[in-house]
Amino acid sequence: MRQRSAPSDGELQRIWLEWTLLDDHGMRPILLGLTIILSGTLPAATSLASPRGKQILLHTAIGTPSALLISGRARRRPIAPLPADSSRLRKLGRSLRLLFEGGARHRAIVISIAGKRYTTLTDRRGYFQLHTEGDNLSPGRHIVSMEVSNGRSATRDIAQLQIFATTPGIAVVSDIDDTLLDTGVDRPLRMLGRALVGSARDLRATPGALAFFRQQKRIHRPLLFISSSPASLYPRLRAFTLLKGIAANLLLRRGRRGGHAHKLEKLELLHTLLPNYRFILLGDSGQRDPEIYRRFAANHPEAVHHIAIRRHSDRVRLDDVRFTGMQIFEHFDEVSSHLTHSGSARAAVNKLR
Repeated sequence: MRQRSAPSDGELQRIWLEWTLLDDHGMRPILLGLTIILSGTLPAATSLASPRGKQILLHTAIGTPSALLISGRARRRPIAPLPADSSRLRKLGRSLRLLFEGGARHRAIVISIAGKRYTTLTDRRGYFQLHTEGDNLSPGRHIVSMEVSNGRSATRDIAQLQIFATTPGIAVVSDIDDTLLDTGVDRPLRMLGRALVGSARDLRATPGALAFFRQQKRIHRPLLFISSSPASLYPRLRAFTLLKGIAANLLLRRGRRGGHAHKLEKLELLHTLLPNYRFILLGDSGQRDPEIYRRFAANHPEAVHHIAIRRHSDRVRLDDVRFTGMQIFEHFDEVSSHLTHSGSARAAVNKLR
């Protein structure tokens, strides 16, 4: 039976330095062709031979004394990080091949927390989610032990679970693409090029984003990132948040379907999990974030503290009715300044009703 020891803080910051690659935007046929072409031309050093055994990637591990939410993916093989000085060709070959590697489907995941065991199953793509009653855990961090078995051997891993107090508070819920990160989702070719040969170190934050999220962490507000990006991007995004000191839980879209509707589903799930929290909702003008946040605010006006939408392009009109009751900003300093006047923030949210 394979068992991994607890990683050090330094290892935690290196363990996610590489990623699987996006499986969206209808690029699978093109990428598959590139994989076939490159399979005979890449140097031997690009071999993706990995240690035997599976790997469990924990995407979300949060809760309160009364409820838990744990989700992630079990991979058929561990992700082996590439050296930082790897060539673009090597990164490209690795990314293309990892794109088509599936998860450990229909496997039992045994999750142990403070002596209590929970069991859930992976779906056909290896994803799992456990949303269950809590065991009266105290607020703070707790160790989570996870195990996946193939019937002959088992792979174990550990991670951290964050338990939040049930007392009223404020949590920050943010989009990722063009809100936290300058990804250029409205420029798919540029985004694809970065995805194929990039790493966590190549990602760029939007102006003022890192300072803003670090400040929110310093005042002990939960950070939760929701994105329509496929969950195969998780390792790279997780690596970025660790490297930049804003490590947070990520709620990503499983597979290629679901679109932006999953964001509203995740918001509803978070509200169920954290009913006494009000949310600062952050998004961008390039996608459907304003409409999604407006709908959530209409359903749960008491759960919304502030809505801020980043203007991702000069072509976006500030007087567009879709932004009514929301703050439009270009630099996160504007959001920080606005939040210091909580009364004005609540007044703006009231306009959404």
